[in-house]
Amino acid sequence: MIHRFDLKKFFTIVVVWVISTSFLTIAYAAEEAVHFQSVNNIGTIFVDEWSGTKATSLDALFHAYQTRGADEDVEMTNVKIAVEANQIKFSGTLLHNGRSLIIDTEGNICKNEPTERMVLCDTLILGEMADVDNIHFVQLRIDKDTTAPFMSIVLEDTDTDELLYFQIAIDLALFDELYSISQNSLEGTALEEKFIKLYSVAANLTTPPSNRAQHYVTSEIQTTNDMEPLATSFAGWSKLIDDLKAQGSVKLSDYANIIDTSVFKGNGWTFDDKTGTLLYSFAACSLPNGGKTEYLTDFALVDIIAKGEQGTTNNKLSLTMYARYEDGMHVSYKPIDDTLSVVFENFGVKFDDFEIAINGLINNAVFTQRAVNIVASSGGNVLLGAAALCSPVYQIITAFDNMSPYEEQSTITIREFEETFEAQKIKYSGNVVRGIAASTGKKQLTRTGHEVHLIGKVTYTPSLGTQWIYGYGYGCQTSLL
Repeated sequence: MIHRFDLKKFFTIVVVWVISTSFLTIAYAAEEAVHFQSVNNIGTIFVDEWSGTKATSLDALFHAYQTRGADEDVEMTNVKIAVEANQIKFSGTLLHNGRSLIIDTEGNICKNEPTERMVLCDTLILGEMADVDNIHFVQLRIDKDTTAPFMSIVLEDTDTDELLYFQIAIDLALFDELYSISQNSLEGTALEEKFIKLYSVAANLTTPPSNRAQHYVTSEIQTTNDMEPLATSFAGWSKLIDDLKAQGSVKLSDYANIIDTSVFKGNGWTFDDKTGTLLYSFAACSLPNGGKTEYLTDFALVDIIAKGEQGTTNNKLSLTMYARYEDGMHVSYKPIDDTLSVVFENFGVKFDDFEIAINGLINNAVFTQRAVNIVASSGGNVLLGAAALCSPVYQIITAFDNMSPYEEQSTITIREFEETFEAQKIKYSGNVVRGIAASTGKKQLTRTGHEVHLIGKVTYTPSLGTQWIYGYGYGCQTSLL
């Protein structure tokens, strides 16, 4: 397969366009040709011989495709792909592992026409193709790539677990013709969700990677000598998000000095957290996606605020913590031109079981109140709350130490504990309330403005002082898988 015009290898390029039959032929090389025919609102692509490659992982598959030599691993012949309304029909003969298999299948079309959150529009046609025998049809993709439009197919041999990849260059006019013919059978959110799934090669494997990850962080120790609010510091991620929202795409290398750009280069789940006086959490899932080397990434930025304030009397403290979903996106990165582009805006990593905790009081400091609040996708005024009961001599070192099981708590009520250290020791058989926590449970933080709050009241002896630690943890989910 040849992807760009080369005078040394190309001895002819013939383009014939006849309006009555709209027939276009492009000869890319003596041994391989792509033909296109459009008749009666049906566009058909013909590939006489189509060479591909194979591997046992996506990383190896797409890397092998970029570097393979003259010896081809797999081949397809007599390929015909017909686009009509909201259907794609595919037929061809696969030559693989000494076996010849006729593939004849069809599926629904999904193309990226504008929706509420779809930013990357009018550039992709995807097919949801049915399987044939032991061949799982992972992806059929027709791409109006700015560097050179192409068509690609990913297949999975379920007997051997091998992945097969075929890619060939097409003409820009061919893509435009096919895009105008094809129609979506879905719209709105249903179209967005279907498009995300079909666009991600990894999501369509017979055994895709897990779409979930767990993550926990504990801050540095804070004391009564440090009563200023803990400042957030996520300027790099915020700038990238703001620029992507304003421009749609950016050069990733322009941000190498303010963020870790490797996040967008197929590393699976990665997290960037800052604790102490720099609280925030950035979660991302990035996967290789082929297409002349492309990576898809699903990410979200969460602002974590924690602060301590002296009460009206010097033996009272108010400790507050909240986590706010700032923004999330699906993006595509193409190293060939260093372009990071938005696919979906405000549609990034989703969080559930988002827990925030304040813990680690010492000396005779105890929590006397716990208040919680939430703004989440599922709404409602009930949240989960917990408390950490422990012996006064026990040293708490992580934010979730000794937390009792979570219980439902209305967001309009306050959970009261005994007012003094001595009263709590009597009530809880020698233990005292050293920490509090809140969890969203099954409620999800999915969009800008979703947040969870935790407020605790503390009584302590000023001459002895106290300290505390903040922590958070969450389950995160990507729509890429």
